[in-house]
Amino acid sequence: MALLQKISRPRVRILGTDYSSRIVGLHNRFRAHAQRLLVYKDISRFPRAVAARARGLFVAGSPRHVVYLRRGAPESTVAHELIHALLCTEGFLPLRCRTDDLARHPEIASLAESLSDLLVHPIVLARLRRYGFAPAPDVPGAVGPASSRRPKPVPRHGPDLPPPPANARAALRLLARAVAAAEARHRAAAGRAGQQPAFAPGSRAFEKIVDAIAAMAPWDPDRRALDARVRAAAILRYLEETALARWGIHPALPERILVPPYLTPGRLDAPASRFFDVRVAGAEGDLVLVVFRIDGAACSARSYADPERAGKVTDAVRREIGSMTAAQFIERHRLEYILIERHGRCRPGAGGRPRI
Repeated sequence: MALLQKISRPRVRILGTDYSSRIVGLHNRFRAHAQRLLVYKDISRFPRAVAARARGLFVAGSPRHVVYLRRGAPESTVAHELIHALLCTEGFLPLRCRTDDLARHPEIASLAESLSDLLVHPIVLARLRRYGFAPAPDVPGAVGPASSRRPKPVPRHGPDLPPPPANARAALRLLARAVAAAEARHRAAAGRAGQQPAFAPGSRAFEKIVDAIAAMAPWDPDRRALDARVRAAAILRYLEETALARWGIHPALPERILVPPYLTPGRLDAPASRFFDVRVAGAEGDLVLVVFRIDGAACSARSYADPERAGKVTDAVRREIGSMTAAQFIERHRLEYILIERHGRCRPGAGGRPRI
């Protein structure tokens, strides 16, 4: 169901349920700032497993954004997802996963979504209250890797170390739980309404990881998009270092979770080589990454049939970086980015032009 125009009537019907003028107002507020379509779909059509208690999800995409809803979802859930959409117009671009990982390693998507929620939900809940809604009774980390069952508590394994994950996939599931637990801890600390997932205390080391994540992303209802972006990259580096130091596992998070670069109007006209680099990655050397030089975060990834082809593409992209402005390079590779304007305000950009 695509709502392409401003809604002029006082109520709106979405997936068979009538919603009040407050939902109409939020929808129109998004439409006033966005150039992409916004459509509503039944959550049963979401392509991956969803927690049974989840009532809504927002997915930013191109050429349209999608709000997935469980039929009959309360107004607070619809408002919650529309505020996520509104934040996209302010530069709060979600973290993305490589396409190949979405199919084979959905725990990567779970980690990316949990981290995005940790950084953005303080703003979402504050705005819900500002607009007169109670927080939606949904589940943080609502998208599960393979099932809708509650995560099992981490069993104790000595005084300092959690049980060593059997492989990188198990480590990613554990790290995703730690990120979600950090958000739950923030909510509980101030008695904030909303869902509280069943995280039983794990090992002391697991709790230390949660402590560190919570400290790196304090609950901040006034957070700006650039702050969220910088903290996301820092937390990913911390999680990578933690997996290597504690378990000897290298999950390659900086290569697998894509983070948009941040630029100013002046930087768009500067040489691309000041801000971008390219390198080959992946276990087989068949992955080409475009890297944001400022903090080493990957902002684009493409896989190829063999390392030889990936090497040729890397050489070609390196030549482009050396001969183009940042805006030209972004246009060439269709990169999304955060545009920092005066007074620290942000908005999204893509293809060299600000848009959402």
